[in-house]
Amino acid sequence: MIEISRLAKEIGISEETYKKLIHTFIESTKSDLEQLQIAIKKENTPQIQEYCHHIKGAAINLELEKISEISKKMEKHVKKKMLANLKNDFSLLKAEFAKTVHFFKEFG
Repeated sequence: MIEISRLAKEIGISEETYKKLIHTFIESTKSDLEQLQIAIKKENTPQIQEYCHHIKGAAINLELEKISEISKKMEKHVKKKMLANLKNDFSLLKAEFAKTVHFFKEFG
């Protein structure tokens, strides 16, 4: 379970600021996921890399470990030309993002 107060403290900001950053993360990641899905369908590896990197970086900054780990794994698959793995990874990423959104809507 995500603990907002602990996460905010770990990155040195107030809970209120953390919640604002999470809201921004959710909105930008929704768009990134849409674009990432298109890039995966087209097998556009530069765009896949770009969106995965963006999501990973934002998730790391907010201590959202599962999202950052999945994004990092996707980046590795792109670099190794393992594109067949991306659809499954993308499903995992979307599911984890949905859990995060649900949590913050309910408790944040």
